Amino acid sequence: MASNAQRPTYVEEGRVALSVRLPREMHTRMRKMAIDRDCRVNDLYQEVLQVYLIERLPGEPFLRAPPTSATPVTLWLEPTFSDQFREALERRCLTATNVVVTALLQHFGEDHPAQDRLALKTAA
Repeated sequence: MASNAQRPTYVEEGRVALSVRLPREMHTRMRKMAIDRDCRVNDLYQEVLQVYLIERLPGEPFLRAPPTSATPVTLWLEPTFSDQFREALERRCLTATNVVVTALLQHFGEDHPAQDRLALKTAA
């Protein structure tokens, strides 16, 4: 993606930072997908999360937790989507990391092993 050097920084674009912990191989996989699609990895993360929030999260009975070896990753989201994402997390008492990991696993077409499932709390 040679055009990255000409793009403004995320701060200049007014994007909002979201820190999560992801398995290194998951982030590497997303970076490769972004290169193949000739887009920014943050744009791909946002696309995956938008689809997940609309199509999956409302009926999702379980979330996947990352392994303890997960590394910190900062996602840069558009302000409007960042607000929607954080509101959805607060409404259901969820953590950003668990939602991002679950959304990515579903995007990759991988199932949740039963031992890694976390029951979601229902909002009062």
